[in-house]
Amino acid sequence: MQSQLELIRSADITPTPWKNGGGSTRTLAQWPADSGLENFAWRISVARIEHDGPFSGFAGVDRTLILLDGNGMLLNFKDRPVQARKFHEPATAAADHRPVARSAPVCQLNVEQTTHSLPNGPRTAPRRALDGLATHVHETFGLVDPTTPRIDFAGEDSPDCRLLDGPTTDFNLMWARKSGTASLTVQQFEGELHRDAPPNRTLAAYLCSGHATTAAGEMQPGDMLIGTSLRLKGQGELWWIDLPQPN
Repeated sequence: MQSQLELIRSADITPTPWKNGGGSTRTLAQWPADSGLENFAWRISVARIEHDGPFSGFAGVDRTLILLDGNGMLLNFKDRPVQARKFHEPATAAADHRPVARSAPVCQLNVEQTTHSLPNGPRTAPRRALDGLATHVHETFGLVDPTTPRIDFAGEDSPDCRLLDGPTTDFNLMWARKSGTASLTVQQFEGELHRDAPPNRTLAAYLCSGHATTAAGEMQPGDMLIGTSLRLKGQGELWWIDLPQPN
């Protein structure tokens, strides 16, 4: 069990370069601690994407990706296209009950033009972001940008990624379905916070902005506190992550 309070400082974690040269990853935490990419119950990391390319596939895994820095990306889900919906409509689950693109709008791209339609008006994308994306006239893509930074999808989907205008830094939460479910919620805070994990669960608190004091030390943006009972004092934006804790 992940019962002991642990403060993870992102600045102390050395990025691991990807084998394909497309970016690098800082693994903040995973369970079991000695697990690999094939057998984790859950995994939290921050990735820097520097080049276009496909995401790795993860069978039996659900994912949440949140843009931390950069102009964003277009994600092509190939055989499982993102379902088009209006910006203010609730998302609908995929036919096999796996969530797809729950917090990102959808844009219809015309490869003969450089303008894509967004729910709150047209926007012009860099031409290079559209190069080679489709072999036919219209295709549907999930857009992740500073306005709509979050997207949820199944690990099997392994979408093709096209950066909009330069590298991005992205928060990644992944969990194996056989281990249970995970969730991420955002809280603006000022003052003291205290939250206990339910039985057989673990909590993580990722500080997106601001500062916080904990029993384990001072938190700066990008740091994460993990355990079954979390207390913090400070101000900023905090991401609460509720995680399965299989025996």
